[in-house]
Amino acid sequence: MSETKSIPCRRRYLLAGLLALVGLAAPAAPIGYVIREALKPPSYVIVPGKGSLDLPEAGKYKICYEYRSVVGGKTYISPQAFPGLACRIVHADSGEEVPVESMFGSLTYTSSGHAGTGIWQFEIDQAGSYELTGWYPEGVTGPAEVVLAIDKAFPLVVLLVGIFAGGGIALICWILAGVLVVLTLIRRARAARTAAPAEAGAGG
Repeated sequence: MSETKSIPCRRRYLLAGLLALVGLAAPAAPIGYVIREALKPPSYVIVPGKGSLDLPEAGKYKICYEYRSVVGGKTYISPQAFPGLACRIVHADSGEEVPVESMFGSLTYTSSGHAGTGIWQFEIDQAGSYELTGWYPEGVTGPAEVVLAIDKAFPLVVLLVGIFAGGGIALICWILAGVLVVLTLIRRARAARTAAPAEAGAGG
């Protein structure tokens, strides 16, 4: 009889453990997504000149000026101050121009041979091939070769919402797991008290 009752108890403990694991994994999911996106290499275009961009998905992108960069095994060093280039992006097939705007706020980074600052941002409605052209406006001079890095923009608010949502799910899972464990312990204690008199009567 006691062996039969122990089976559902073990299942409830197992379910509580699974809920606890889900609670641990919930906040990690959005953070892991951001890390994976951040580790994806950007596209590079050397300007003045033009280059092709294969943008894998619709959404917002950022264009950074890399004053220290390595592209194709070649090292590029430029003045840290942005040299005042102009930029234009068009869809490779239709020739439709994509509006390019100055980046809101400031963005600087330094990592593994690359250092840069955010300059522009743009948004596309569909994935596909695009063409970026960079040039010096009349009267502006600068380095003969400048590296522009183009990468998917990831709004901070998306990360924060994901973390808070994951935290909420984690809290709910841990509460449910705790309640399940407590209820199981209470039921086992009641069963033990009920079984004790019966066993005593049988022994007498």
